Amino acid sequence: MNQSADPEYILSTTAEEVSWNSVERQRLENLPNFSDEPQKPERSPLLIIEQILYAAKDRGDEITLRQSIFYMQSAVVSLIDQSGGSIGSTSTIFGYWKRCVEVGLQGEKERISLTGKLHVRLLSALILVDEDELIRERLRELEEIQRTAFDTGYNEPQLLDAHNDLLKKSLTEGEGDKVELILSSLLSVGSSLITEDGDRTDGSSISGESRDLIASCLSNSIAALGLIATHRESDTALLRRTTQNNVKGIQGVLKKLEEKIGNSNSEDGSAQGVKRNILSEVRESLLKSIETIYPIDQTVCQKLVGISIEIAIFQKHSHNQFLTELPDDVVDDDGFQDMIDAIANDAQSGHYIVTLDSCTDVTELEVSKFVVKLKTATKP
Repeated sequence: MNQSADPEYILSTTAEEVSWNSVERQRLENLPNFSDEPQKPERSPLLIIEQILYAAKDRGDEITLRQSIFYMQSAVVSLIDQSGGSIGSTSTIFGYWKRCVEVGLQGEKERISLTGKLHVRLLSALILVDEDELIRERLRELEEIQRTAFDTGYNEPQLLDAHNDLLKKSLTEGEGDKVELILSSLLSVGSSLITEDGDRTDGSSISGESRDLIASCLSNSIAALGLIATHRESDTALLRRTTQNNVKGIQGVLKKLEEKIGNSNSEDGSAQGVKRNILSEVRESLLKSIETIYPIDQTVCQKLVGISIEIAIFQKHSHNQFLTELPDDVVDDDGFQDMIDAIANDAQSGHYIVTLDSCTDVTELEVSKFVVKLKTATKP
């Protein structure tokens, strides 16, 4: 075969030669200016790749189809890199990519997996662009890719690591304003899993796979607070704002979970069992984040300790058991007792707001009694 007629050769050379001039040229040719010298119409590089994509789809050529998705991502990322961080929100280049994603999600696991990996690479490049709406749209597409992957049998929580990778990129590059967009997207995935996981009304209305994924969404969002604290130690405003918004998001997911599973108490997959399993993972993530955040911001840490106490009460742990679970370097610090005193004072004065009341039925009075015992307890 003549190399120049090989689809992969055309795709690779087209992607390599892409530029904003070549993309904009087609748009300018469509403008009605009759006084100019007519120019021969030319296809933009993205249109060429898209045409190869659809032709491959029509004839069932899976390899060329996947190659088209690969090189479309390569071309779009190249344009992002060439933009210098400024891309208009109405740019047509993401329309081409969105259509690639749609085709990618119509295939088997391998095609969906490739589409997801390429989409994360594109999103990572977009982190440096000063256009939040473009990132929101791509995050919504990432959520759709993940949900489709879950529906086709990809139930591994590692799929959610994409959000963590994007979060690390944002923090490393000093793009703190993107952090909340990413975490909101992560919690949105957890919320959608509750909505889409069947229409049963007993405790089994949340499958084991979905339960694990929901728990991972929540625990990953909490672990992210530790990442923010270590990457941006001096930016307490970002950490506190993100914590506040994150907690609200977690409340929303857990409230939706409670509404979904109701008050069923069947032996197998009971509602209480589902909640216990999810909250156990949340508690483990809280304890790790508390250890990381405590030396950096005790205000945030106090909030996380309060939520941990609520879970301990729901799981019927004793105050001594709770104290044992906390990191030694936190409990042994003089400031820890001040933190417990502050929680106790808030609970006793009616100023403590129970965070997980919608799914645990824990009351302010229970928190008050638990913390009073905690004040006099000693770690074995």
